[in-house]
Amino acid sequence: MNEYIVHHGERSFSDSSSWETCEDKTLYWTLSLYIDPDQLPATLRERLHPTNKLRVQASYLGSIDLRDTIEPLFNDIADRERLSQVDDFLLDVPGPRQGEPVIITVPETITWSTEGTTFQAQFREPISRTLRCRRFWYVHLNGALSYHISFAFRYQHTPADFYFISMLQKVVAPKEFTLDAPPTGEFLTATERHLKLFPLEKMTARSPSSGPAPLKFWDFIRATFDQHADHLFRHMRVSLHAPRGDERFVDKLKRQVEALLPAAPRQHSYFDQLIANDPFIEVPRLAMPRARFLFLFQDRTFFQDLLPKTADGAPRPRRELVTDADYDCFKEWIQERISEAKLASALNKTKPVVVISHEFLDYLAAETPDRLRYLFLAGFNQNIIDFINQEASEILDSTDPIYPRTSEQEEESFFVRYANPRALIQFVRASRSLETGNDFIGTCPYAFLVHTIALHNEFLVRQYEQQVEKLTRDIGGLNAKRQLSHAARRFYNFRTQTYTQYRKFRYANIFRYDTEADVFKEVERRRGSLRKDQYLEQIVINLEAQTRDLEGRIRSNEDRQLTTLVAGVGAFSILQVVLQILDYFEKHIDDPQTSKVFFGINFGNIANINYIASLLIQFTGFVLVMLAALVVFFYIVKPLGVRIIRLFTRTR
Repeated sequence: MNEYIVHHGERSFSDSSSWETCEDKTLYWTLSLYIDPDQLPATLRERLHPTNKLRVQASYLGSIDLRDTIEPLFNDIADRERLSQVDDFLLDVPGPRQGEPVIITVPETITWSTEGTTFQAQFREPISRTLRCRRFWYVHLNGALSYHISFAFRYQHTPADFYFISMLQKVVAPKEFTLDAPPTGEFLTATERHLKLFPLEKMTARSPSSGPAPLKFWDFIRATFDQHADHLFRHMRVSLHAPRGDERFVDKLKRQVEALLPAAPRQHSYFDQLIANDPFIEVPRLAMPRARFLFLFQDRTFFQDLLPKTADGAPRPRRELVTDADYDCFKEWIQERISEAKLASALNKTKPVVVISHEFLDYLAAETPDRLRYLFLAGFNQNIIDFINQEASEILDSTDPIYPRTSEQEEESFFVRYANPRALIQFVRASRSLETGNDFIGTCPYAFLVHTIALHNEFLVRQYEQQVEKLTRDIGGLNAKRQLSHAARRFYNFRTQTYTQYRKFRYANIFRYDTEADVFKEVERRRGSLRKDQYLEQIVINLEAQTRDLEGRIRSNEDRQLTTLVAGVGAFSILQVVLQILDYFEKHIDDPQTSKVFFGINFGNIANINYIASLLIQFTGFVLVMLAALVVFFYIVKPLGVRIIRLFTRTR
């Protein structure tokens, strides 16, 4: 166990069970894996339903401690209540509250490619560091589940630690690296056995629970996920439906017998079945696990670099500290190395490689530590490992935070926050909420909630985007087949089911304070959640307008068909009356009274006032009968006719 306590001389964590003190120069990194509710078994979704929340937390490990310590902090900054309750909640995992030590190793030579050039950062030996690791579950209001692994790393301001921290982000978002794979159309995942991608292939991790042999980083994540998912699944199968009466004894005896039997090896991986892989667009043909991450630095020096102050405490522009003259030399040095590498490659007929030696990096750390820090910070905020190769303008752009944004906010700010498409990054001098949350979830609860709600919304809108795309294709296909009624029905099913569920489960900006509300809005913008929500809403509005037009066309078509049918019946009836009149005259042509009687009117009595009154009464009765016929037609005959027409034209 001692190898996990002090390793390669770095600042390490104690193995005591006491509460941990947050120290300066410590990184708190939370890797969050998202499980879509459709990926979970229906039984587990039912047992993790919000109506069972209190019972589940009370029966599962230290979940009550998580709830009582962390959730009040969540509620301080966010209004998560719906229908007088909060539907999402935390769950514990097996193991001590303090977590466990994890050794992560990065090779002594780090190779990447950018702007058509291959670079290598070389160190004297592999960079192995001991991190403390805590894990827990978060149950989302729509039934989704997320698994969170929080690492803590106490570092120094050295080139080795800067590259090590950069590689922590690269192993979960490996842009600037090239996938070496056969030219096929298949996607490769992070846990592929023979994957050839530098961070995923070369970075390793091990802990007491994973065994003595180092595992590739994502194999380590899969192993720890499988352990905790297996424990959760086994527990959920028995805790919520405990037997009663005599069955309790039988169940207890069954568990005792099972305990005596050797454990059957698992033939599957929960990770492979539950964690979906999405294409990683920066590396063609690579699919990465559905995950996002939070980096929190407690570092007074970094904080002062990012929010510099004058002697009297007023905000100082970073432009005064980051000048072209200070950083042009780095670009010039890189360009010289690129020219040398191309010349050497032409002579040796090899690919050009620019080597950044440990001697050069050590020189930068000794002679210009402030410049090296700015280079690292600017690169890390944008997930760029090629941070030596930056101009002053690039550094200033990359160190421009999403909060604070104004000088007034800078004067009263206690943290600096950045965001890139996959990570939320925060810098603090010190934090009381971090001190509270660290012993339970390994990070600041306030920053974690912003991160988790953004994670929830992002993957919810991504799923909704696929559903809208399918709706568009389906309606287009039905319209092409002239199945207009089917197209309208398909849209209204979507509107009442899929759309309603999306709007119900998508979080609005629930944060009470401007600090978190502004950051959440910016994170959603940078991850594309806001943009997608807006353009998908426009697609649905357009489809609704099309559907209403379809309904109008359907009604018009039905009315034309019904009018034609009624006109035909009316013409047939008139023809019958005419034929009856002709038949009457043919039979009574010689009768002198025939000319006096026509349609029941005796024209010989036309001057009789009583006869005229009787005719008016008959006419009024006729009008009333016609009105009754119209009512019957519009409220009985026409709806019935529409149903009959739809029945016989269903496939049109």
